[in-house]
Amino acid sequence: MASAPGARFAGMADEHRYRIHRPASQVQAEARESILRYMQDSPVPRDELLDQLPLFSSRHALGRVFMMQALYERILDVHGAVLVFGVRWGRDMAILQTLRAILEPNNTARRIIGFDTFSGFPAVSDQDGGNQVGDFGVPPGYAQVLESILHQRDVEDGNLYPRREIVEGDVVESLPRWLREHPETVIAMAYFDMDLYEPTRAALDAIRPHVTRGTLVGFDEASHPLYPGETVALREAWGLPDVRLQRTRFAGTPSFFVVE
Repeated sequence: MASAPGARFAGMADEHRYRIHRPASQVQAEARESILRYMQDSPVPRDELLDQLPLFSSRHALGRVFMMQALYERILDVHGAVLVFGVRWGRDMAILQTLRAILEPNNTARRIIGFDTFSGFPAVSDQDGGNQVGDFGVPPGYAQVLESILHQRDVEDGNLYPRREIVEGDVVESLPRWLREHPETVIAMAYFDMDLYEPTRAALDAIRPHVTRGTLVGFDEASHPLYPGETVALREAWGLPDVRLQRTRFAGTPSFFVVE
């Protein structure tokens, strides 16, 4: 009998530990653990569980959805693709996939492209503070799992035109190669969540010829003391005095500017 989709990856997250900075008081941490137990032992019927996930989602997780929606709404009249730099488990890819289906179901030209090593930070530089090689990796083979999940989401939504791609590898090499293979690319939104100086700087330089007036360029850790490399890359590649760095009301750290 065929195994359930993703069954061979069960337990991966438990077998691989990854360093994540999540400041919280002891009371908050205990409450989070309690919610996790409620979710694992939930009496919600299996066929209703996907629709009831907000019951267990954190304020941070729901705020992420609202934040991404606020950014996406700014590019509805901007032609081009959405590029995500830093995919990890695929949360933002899934959010953007759903936002596209809800906000512009008739825009058959909008592609969503995600770039990630899927093995964590490949290297760190002097600009990257105390971050370490391998941080934020995922188990081997997860990129294929994510592709399967996103495919099933498209099927469930009745989306016959996925217009979606996951590009695995170091963006310093993979992005220029991908752009050479897709010279037609116009970028409506580029969202940076790689945390590090070198890949962020390389990607900012590479996308510059592909942006247009109205392109939104977003950052997950600009001005973040734990990930200084992202800000250094932005300052060097674009120049802080030349952009208006803005934020939404739904999340503290993420920011963006719109190409004028």
